[in-house]
Amino acid sequence: MISQLFILSPRGDVIIKKEFRYDVPKTAPEIFFRAVKFWKDGEKAPAVFSEDGVNYLHIKAGGLFVTATTRKNVSASHVLELLHRVAGVVKDYCGVMNEDALRKNSILTYELLDEMLDYGYAQSTSTESLKVHVFNEPATPASDGAGHSLVSGKAAGGKKSRGTYGVFSSAIAAAAGGKKSRGTYGVFSSAIAAAAGGKKSRGTY
Repeated sequence: MISQLFILSPRGDVIIKKEFRYDVPKTAPEIFFRAVKFWKDGEKAPAVFSEDGVNYLHIKAGGLFVTATTRKNVSASHVLELLHRVAGVVKDYCGVMNEDALRKNSILTYELLDEMLDYGYAQSTSTESLKVHVFNEPATPASDGAGHSLVSGKAAGGKKSRGTYGVFSSAIAAAAGGKKSRGTYGVFSSAIAAAAGGKKSRGTY
């Protein structure tokens, strides 16, 4: 679906950049920032626009530009929702969504992107379901304000399990507690059909 996902600072510095399809110029972040900074007639750049055959879709989170590129004719609302979810998950793990937190947790952020997206397609963007797949700990663990960590990289028993492309993360999480967890855009809806009965369920892919 998307070719790249990158996060830029307010100055246009590349903090995070992930390539999926390699069909968009590597200079896309510079092209994007220049277009946003000097949009026509001094107006604010729209969330979706095209430059030289490349579609740019972006949101702002914590003052940062969270941007996706694609040459495909995709659903803009679908991609923008994905970007909001990506920003939300990163914030959940890092505790705050800003340049300093991302630079300190760049390895963790790339690991999260690997689990959330496969070849540019959304997999799981649920913070809860990603717990069993994420191995890196945040530099500054998130807290709920009462001293309790919001995220833990370990599954029950201290072991971690990695599913194929992360598609079965909700099913694994549900196996222990019998609770049903819903992933992004319904990709987990049939994967968690019978955790308690030990029956094999078929995922949607």
